[in-house]
Amino acid sequence: MGTKWNFYLGLCPFVVLMLFPRETLIVLFGADYEAGQTALMILAVGQLINSATGSNGPLLVMTGHQKPWLWLSASALVANIVLCFILIPLFGIAGAAIGTSITVGGMNLLAVYLAMRYERVWPYDQRYFKGIAAGMIAALCVFGFKFLPLPPFVLLFGGTLIFLIIFFLGLYLLHFDAEDFLLLSLIGTRLGVRFSF
Repeated sequence: MGTKWNFYLGLCPFVVLMLFPRETLIVLFGADYEAGQTALMILAVGQLINSATGSNGPLLVMTGHQKPWLWLSASALVANIVLCFILIPLFGIAGAAIGTSITVGGMNLLAVYLAMRYERVWPYDQRYFKGIAAGMIAALCVFGFKFLPLPPFVLLFGGTLIFLIIFFLGLYLLHFDAEDFLLLSLIGTRLGVRFSF
């Protein structure tokens, strides 16, 4: 459940950053940072992989496999330095983003393999398809919103709101799983809101 919801919660910022990279940078940092939109999109890919692979690092450490995790982390650090050394002279800031996304994504995918090898833990099943389907529908709706002649602030926050509404509506229509109801109930309790499903 944790990996699935980590993936769900990572989808919204990923879609928003992929569709509104310019607006994100303008709203958060100013027009001077607009040139970094390609690097932002590349980094978003690496972070989506990170969110979709779950907490395999802590799992390996807690189950006594800290040495493989240490070697994997150290290898990723070295790989990142080497890739940045090669790619930055060729592509500038986008090269740094490519190197970082490759190492972050690669490290987390290998962590999934290690968790499977040592603990027989596999976090994926058919329930993920609900989130993927709902995310694709929401992303298509936001893609249409992107072309409206609106200010960057409105595009960014309007697109985020549209994605969240359609995504969670899609999950609801595709039927939440039993553990999803439990999680939402716990969140509602923390917020002082009672959800009725």
